Amino acid sequence: MKNKKIVPVLILMSVLLICCKGTQYLIPTDNDVTAANSHWSGTTLTELKQGYDIFSDKCTDCHGIKKPQKWSEADWIKTMQTMGRKAKLDSNEYSLVLHYILAKRETVLAGKK
Repeated sequence: MKNKKIVPVLILMSVLLICCKGTQYLIPTDNDVTAANSHWSGTTLTELKQGYDIFSDKCTDCHGIKKPQKWSEADWIKTMQTMGRKAKLDSNEYSLVLHYILAKRETVLAGKK
């Protein structure tokens, strides 16, 4: 009887591992902090993680996981102006998400995931 319960759990864990493995690079790192600080002095890893959390929570529900490197900086700014309003982000949340996206975009394109 125990084995019947273990199999579905193992399957679920396998699916989650496969799905999440390809997006681990989206979690902010010290390299992202360095990139962010070259544009927005004083940006912290905590702030980038907050931006990531908002991005993951509010954006991916409707749009799935988008790769920051997929669009140009100008495209992200334009998208964020529209979607930030639709997602009802306040100005602080908007800045956190935009800084996260643009910093992550820069590090991924530089090969510094």
